[in-house]
Amino acid sequence: MEDTAIAPKESPYYYGIDLGTSNSAICCYREGDVFVLKLDSQDTMPSVVQIDSKGEVIVGRQALNRALIEPERTIQSIKRKIGTPAVVEVDGKSYSPVDISAMILGKLVALAEEGSDGRTNGRPTQAVICVPANFTDNQKDDTKKAAEQAGLNVIALLAEPVSASIAYASGGKIKQTILVYDLGGGTFDVSVLAASNSGEDNGIGLKVMGKSGRPELGGDDFDAFIMKLIGAKLQEQCGFDVLTTPVHEEISTSKLNRARQGIKTAATLAKHALSTTETTPIDLTDLLEDGEGNVFSVEFELTRKEFEDGTRDLVDATIAPINEALEEAGLVITDIDKIVLVGGSTKMPIIRERLAELLGKEPWANFDVDTAVAQGAAIYAHDCSLPSQIPIEEKVTHFLGIETQGGDFDCIIEKGIVIPVGSTVIGSRTYQNAVDNTPSVIIRVYQTNQPISTVRQPEIVSPAPESISSMQLSRIGEFNIDIPKRPAGEVQIDVEFEIDQHNLLTVSASTDCGTKELVIHRN
Repeated sequence: MEDTAIAPKESPYYYGIDLGTSNSAICCYREGDVFVLKLDSQDTMPSVVQIDSKGEVIVGRQALNRALIEPERTIQSIKRKIGTPAVVEVDGKSYSPVDISAMILGKLVALAEEGSDGRTNGRPTQAVICVPANFTDNQKDDTKKAAEQAGLNVIALLAEPVSASIAYASGGKIKQTILVYDLGGGTFDVSVLAASNSGEDNGIGLKVMGKSGRPELGGDDFDAFIMKLIGAKLQEQCGFDVLTTPVHEEISTSKLNRARQGIKTAATLAKHALSTTETTPIDLTDLLEDGEGNVFSVEFELTRKEFEDGTRDLVDATIAPINEALEEAGLVITDIDKIVLVGGSTKMPIIRERLAELLGKEPWANFDVDTAVAQGAAIYAHDCSLPSQIPIEEKVTHFLGIETQGGDFDCIIEKGIVIPVGSTVIGSRTYQNAVDNTPSVIIRVYQTNQPISTVRQPEIVSPAPESISSMQLSRIGEFNIDIPKRPAGEVQIDVEFEIDQHNLLTVSASTDCGTKELVIHRN
């Protein structure tokens, strides 16, 4: 039977989306102005999903509010798992990070349509999605898949610091060297950029000079400090660590899950409170009941000083990436005109105070740090629809190469090479067959943010000085190519890498039998 259902009207406008670890936002550019679309009357929506007992999907603020009731059905901070084979099990059904992210994006789009007040006319479909500057290709590819699964046409994946720079540069006529310090719920990025705005239409220009970051450093880690404090006080009463004990012979898993979620929620609320007050109460009545009917509660006062003393090392861990980005840019901190703060976690007073102390320069955050990334993406998305786009001179974000015999890594394009506006970067190598009479060879493509010699047990040439690991190595694609059956060393195999302005990587290999090509979406 032919489908005669009526299709929803698609909005003709272009949108910018910040798919965050803790919260997400969506913005639109119209008639020379960018505005934040309301999500249940708020500027942001919690990136939280819950699958109820009937299999219904609940997303956003309602899911976050229900997390205490059914924590085992609630999924949070899924962005930290995007690009991995991890799965979430609910009632025997598996959900991938792509599935969960698609649910978040789908709800974001639906709420944006409801909250548009008629200004955008229809369901958002054309969008620029923001990702951390140092996301791996697997993470970027899965983010794009999630957006497409949610019914979005992805115009581009835009690095979050670059997007924030667009929002900053849109504020008026400038010509500055800026350092974007982006600390979100789950990731930390830092980029050094030359930003300009001529004050005329389409007058914004950006040049990425250096970038670095830590993929698993964010607000969640500050929450974890408070959670450990609560967990320790609970352990004094019940005799075991609720946060690290997976199962208990006398306490049900559901009770343990509810206690953990209660601790997580209390920690997040306390962190937020300490951004504006010097002390906050933590009161968790009837947090846990053991098998004998004993009920345990936790009640104490947490001071900002105690919180800041306990998380100072997390803030200090962001300094090494700052220095890495500056070194790549060939600059020192005194060359920076503005340190621009982005991301909800930069609201913590210790961030500004510690940066001013360590860098000798007061950070700047005179725009909404929660929505700046989405706002910049909306401006860029609108610009993508015009003949003249915002010129962004990017840099290659990783060392790119292939695996050779014995698991060695042969770099073909170096990290940090400038990708000129409207141009590409090309690197090539010639190889030979290593085995007699083999009919084909495998081209395995890798990326790494550190110089390495092998992909099997990589040794970092310049190890990070801080305790939080900065090593990122991932296989981003592979393919077979036929070769003539000849003795080892007699077949020539030409491999070429080409990256365009959007960091779209094309890998090709050629032999006497022909050419094979692989296109890898990068940001």
